[in-house]
Amino acid sequence: MKKFFLFCVILNLTAIGSIFISDDKAIAISTSKTIVNRVRNQFSPINFNGVKLADAIRIDQYTISYARRLAQTEIGSYKKAKSIYDWITQRIAYDFDKVESGTCVGAQDTFRKRKGTCLDYALLFSAFCSANDIENRIIVGTAWTGKRWGNHAWNEFYDSEKRKWVQVDCTFGISKNSFDIVEDAIYKNSWIASEF
Repeated sequence: MKKFFLFCVILNLTAIGSIFISDDKAIAISTSKTIVNRVRNQFSPINFNGVKLADAIRIDQYTISYARRLAQTEIGSYKKAKSIYDWITQRIAYDFDKVESGTCVGAQDTFRKRKGTCLDYALLFSAFCSANDIENRIIVGTAWTGKRWGNHAWNEFYDSEKRKWVQVDCTFGISKNSFDIVEDAIYKNSWIASEF
């Protein structure tokens, strides 16, 4: 088995990952307007502030049950993801102090404290989607805030009915509809940090 390392600086934090290629499994690095690099989580533990994203989306059994209850009346991944998005954007506050301190991130902590940074929003959305068996991604890159470009994290989930990836930004969803975003003009230099 060959081992390659990928080093990136994203969100003012160091992201370190490994891409493993063997005879039976391989990872393709893809490029497109939206996605510059693709690194699948099962092969590559990406770290932000010393926390692997696979660990940062872990939530306890109570929180898993809570996430499932949010979407239990909905049918299909699109409607389930929309109910998760609505809950997060209506109940999680942006934590400006955490941005300055650079403290560790995590879905469980965000759920418990009801506040977090853009990465925390993305982690919580990812954790809740995973609890509902919705394939999802955490995307990192830069986004236009209306005043300037800044480092950012958001999500995509797979709409199994329409067989396409849908872009979602819970952080921007606090102030405007950012569910099923079709305009990429506010995002650039983005890549898939993890896929669950």
